Amino acid sequence: QFSWVCLDSISEIAEVCLAAEKKAVKDPRQAYGALAERMGEMVRAFRDLPGRNVYFSSKQERTKDEQTGGMLYYPSLPGNMLKQGIGYFFDEVFALRVERDPEDKPYRVLQTSRDYSYEAKDRSGVLDMFEPPSLAHIHTKIVGTPF
Repeated sequence: QFSWVCLDSISEIAEVCLAAEKKAVKDPRQAYGALAERMGEMVRAFRDLPGRNVYFSSKQERTKDEQTGGMLYYPSLPGNMLKQGIGYFFDEVFALRVERDPEDKPYRVLQTSRDYSYEAKDRSGVLDMFEPPSLAHIHTKIVGTPF
């Protein structure tokens, strides 16, 4: 009966899975490979639900780029394998940003393409670099009809 499935947050789901995997093995390092496999299966199962739009949120992590000194922002998940590969599962990856208007008032925007600071992507090819933070707007722009 629902056209959207929203999981908030994939970071928390992964943390719970990692805790369970660590309890199942003697060496906690082994748990990270199992975590990446289990999370990959879970993401695919939800992502591929027929006739559904699926939204995943995640925590945001930041790190300092040692070469440029700039900050890099990307989805936060436990384990390097999972963290580095998570974006490949999705057609759309957005970064929620808070910017300031000319009167210095904050406003939110979704960044839809990667730059030197934020991980993002748009496989649809129809989104602008910055879009209003509305799933209805994004859906209508990509599909061409409102939901």
